[in-house]
Amino acid sequence: MKVMFVGHASILVETGGVTVLSDPWWAGSCFGTQWWPYPKPAVDAIDPGRLDYIYISHGHADHLHNGTLSRLPKTAICLVAEELNLSGPLQNLGFKVIEIAPKTDFALNDKVTIEITPTVNGDSFAVIRDDQRICINMNDALHAAPRDIQTQTIDYLNAKYRQADYFFCGFGIASHFPICIEVPGRDRDRTAAERQKYFNRQWAYIVHGLAPHYAFPFAADVIFLDDNIRWSNTAVHNGERPVDTLNGPFAVPQTTAIDIEPGFSIDGDHIVVDTRHTPVIAADIDAAFEAETKIANRSTAVGADGLETLIAELTANLATCRQYLCEISGDYRFLIEFIGNDDGIEIAKTGNHLTAFAIRLPEVDRADYGVSFLTKYSYLRRSLSDEFGHEVLSVGSGGVFRYRSRAEADANLHRKLMLILRTHDVQPPSRFGDQSRLMYLVKTNVKKALNFVLRRQGHLDLYDNRRWIKYVDSSP
Repeated sequence: MKVMFVGHASILVETGGVTVLSDPWWAGSCFGTQWWPYPKPAVDAIDPGRLDYIYISHGHADHLHNGTLSRLPKTAICLVAEELNLSGPLQNLGFKVIEIAPKTDFALNDKVTIEITPTVNGDSFAVIRDDQRICINMNDALHAAPRDIQTQTIDYLNAKYRQADYFFCGFGIASHFPICIEVPGRDRDRTAAERQKYFNRQWAYIVHGLAPHYAFPFAADVIFLDDNIRWSNTAVHNGERPVDTLNGPFAVPQTTAIDIEPGFSIDGDHIVVDTRHTPVIAADIDAAFEAETKIANRSTAVGADGLETLIAELTANLATCRQYLCEISGDYRFLIEFIGNDDGIEIAKTGNHLTAFAIRLPEVDRADYGVSFLTKYSYLRRSLSDEFGHEVLSVGSGGVFRYRSRAEADANLHRKLMLILRTHDVQPPSRFGDQSRLMYLVKTNVKKALNFVLRRQGHLDLYDNRRWIKYVDSSP
């Protein structure tokens, strides 16, 4: 079995006369123009005419990338998890699709099988096996999952496969949170670095549980070119690396962990091409992505008609979400700013009265708003008009939240705004569930008291400002 790391979450497995490519992404950006693969994938090492199968792990745009898939030969057959509803988008691109039931071995030929099994959050992992080797492609399926899901999956894989030869597991975050959160007194570099350290340790925990012969961190080779968050590229990539965490309680003597870069290739136990992680240098990115940086920072004029349409859609959302938004007392004012435009939108809650209206940005005092959201007009338009359009804001890097105070950041006020900025067909379920408001508050306080225990069990809120934002006046 020969395995090559193409780039980001894409690997190429060649074994038993079968070639399987996973999650190809290299022809352009994703989530608007914000995520770019870096280092650039080793595309020249792929012979498109020899692709038999393409495994798509899940529907996020850095794994199911239309721009890249449209350039690949339609003679290749796409393999997906039966439960994830990925066939439609792939068939629309011209591919034949095979949906594979979970925990089953699907024969690619008389020598090679593949298992594709979902985990949580619409993700899946794949296991390719021949008569000698086993390759597990975990992509994004486990490192951000709760600890009980991690443990169950590790136990299942160990019971079925004993010891994998090659284990590829993600260690990145499927979001630009928390680097998109600006708060007075925030230590931005430590915020980015500490968040990455958490996922490094999740990667190490999973590797420790599986103890494969070779472990490779991947699916995190992404840079941001947006001027507002591009500072984070070096903070995220040049700190502690996943392989650095395989010591102490996570030590795995029988595992060789390699911090790979695109082009790395291993055949059996022989490393054919040995390319390894090198520090990210901002000047190199500037030189290599000059044209892409201009694209990423290009803005679109809103226009009177466009602004009116957005306000109408936001007003409709406020009506649909009114009960949910009014269940918690407290007033707030949000400001939406569009890059390169002087027209913005104010969203306000006063008692049970919710409004959205146009506002001239040169005339406002941003200190009047608990949260200001800086984004592109095209991103908000997509979020409000498409079923999955909100991913350009919530998963991609579609904006920056600027908090007025640390207290408002601790209250995660931007979550209310994010709810409003996506399309809704029905009213969101009550935050109280089927219980009274009083009982909800009692249980909330109990959960706060048990927070330490929950954290030890891996039940972390991965998007809680209180947990992840670091400040210059806080201890390391």
